[in-house]
Amino acid sequence: MKTLIAPDREAIYALAERLKKAEGKPEFQRIQCILLRLTLQASARDIAQVVGWTTGTVRVMHSHFAKLGDAFFDITKRGGRHRQNLTLEEEVQFLKPFFDRAKTGQHPGGLGDQAGLRSGLGSKGCREHDLSAPGTTQLAEDRTPSQTPQSRSGGAGRL
Repeated sequence: MKTLIAPDREAIYALAERLKKAEGKPEFQRIQCILLRLTLQASARDIAQVVGWTTGTVRVMHSHFAKLGDAFFDITKRGGRHRQNLTLEEEVQFLKPFFDRAKTGQHPGGLGDQAGLRSGLGSKGCREHDLSAPGTTQLAEDRTPSQTPQSRSGGAGRL
């Protein structure tokens, strides 16, 4: 077995203390993955089984720890409203232009209204789906009101 991570008594004690203070499952699993390697010299396969990861993930974690050291455990928190990357006032100010455009009927991305989008496509680019005969489509220009799903298929219908 390759000794990518050399056992060090001080590192083991530091990781054991860090394991006690782990705040979430991802952090706990990372510490556990490294600690098992340092204390028991367990193989990646055994560690993967204990931690619940794949062997490849364990190997990647060991490589990252060997490369980064303690910085490996600094997991960035995910963003989002409930994690308060923006205050509520900042979020309202950020989203205000999008809501203003939506109220006037414009696309939030600033592309204009739906009628403008459709006029650019033309009728040949749009397909009309006949819900009474699933699986059949035809161009909107080709269809006349007198045509029904049976008249287009020769009257035999589907079996």
